Amino acid sequence: MGTVAKLGRIGVRVAMAATDSAAQVLRRPLVTGSQSFGVSPVRVWREPDGDVTNAPGSLRSPAVRVATDDGVELFAEVDELPKPDAQGLTVVFTHGYLENRHYWHYQRLAMRGYVRMVFWDMRGHGNSPQGATRPVTIERLADDLLLVLERLAPDGPIILVGHSLGGMVTMALARYHPQAFADRVQGVGFVSTSARMDDYDIGLWQVGEVLWRHVPGGIQRMLDRPGMDRHVERVRRWTGRLEAEAIKEIAFATRVDDEILQLTTDMFADAEFASVGDLLTLFSSHDVTAALSVMAALEAAVITGDSDPILAVAHSRTIARALPKALFSVVPRGGHLVSLEHPDIVNPHLFGLVKRVRYRLALDQFTRQEPPA
Repeated sequence: MGTVAKLGRIGVRVAMAATDSAAQVLRRPLVTGSQSFGVSPVRVWREPDGDVTNAPGSLRSPAVRVATDDGVELFAEVDELPKPDAQGLTVVFTHGYLENRHYWHYQRLAMRGYVRMVFWDMRGHGNSPQGATRPVTIERLADDLLLVLERLAPDGPIILVGHSLGGMVTMALARYHPQAFADRVQGVGFVSTSARMDDYDIGLWQVGEVLWRHVPGGIQRMLDRPGMDRHVERVRRWTGRLEAEAIKEIAFATRVDDEILQLTTDMFADAEFASVGDLLTLFSSHDVTAALSVMAALEAAVITGDSDPILAVAHSRTIARALPKALFSVVPRGGHLVSLEHPDIVNPHLFGLVKRVRYRLALDQFTRQEPPA
């Protein structure tokens, strides 16, 4: 009944937001008039406190474009070290559905200068265009990730960290390109993700399974209608408050700062319209459990929130059980966007993953040395 109660709570919050949105619409002429007299309207979002360079979504590095074979230029940024790492280790972060590279803001902020990091936007997200390939498949996204690795981490060991869809793409890379794991990948981090969703019940048991099999395809067909993107954008201009309230309930289990909520809303809004329906259809057929065996020998961290309404703890537990070296963490009062909500818990686990991989690399190097004469 937990999911039903959650849906009911979302409905109440959205209804309250609808009333507030209606009031804001009626108040707009008054706001416009007040501006003409030099009176500033009330801001919905407060400005970031302190150093603006540390505000969520503000971290930047020189942009890099990675060209795919179907004409898409994937956007990426690389946080280099002040001096080269002797082990040449690189951590590649892959965001989730309707997110972009800024999802990893707090991990990027904490780990800058500690390890070389790559952040990229999947096609149709952030600064990466959708491209003409439709619909987007999990294999296509895995191919994109492989290109990012070949271009931005061509040498040295790699750790792959993925959230939600990003974790699914990492597992798909192991399925379709297992040699990359045999040669280069030394560790994996899975945050709030799943290896299998083809029997997903959205928390509504048998009824949910039926909905999951049929609804995503219907949404995709509806979104593919000519001009639908313009209609949706027109509606979204009047429903921003409702969207923010829905995000609060679905993405987070605790109250988060306004700038985090604003970042999340902006990420969702920046995702290209065509990717929304495509990826829903992708989820409904997702099953890469066979790929977990490819990663069985790797160092791993599996992290999830205990209050995630999108992917229950059982999804992450399945992954952790298949990876003997995984450290499994369930974050108390953690929602789906747990890396933004609880970086104080997520960050130490990722630091630990990097340290374990470094130790393993050092140990391998030591055992390969010739014994003294």
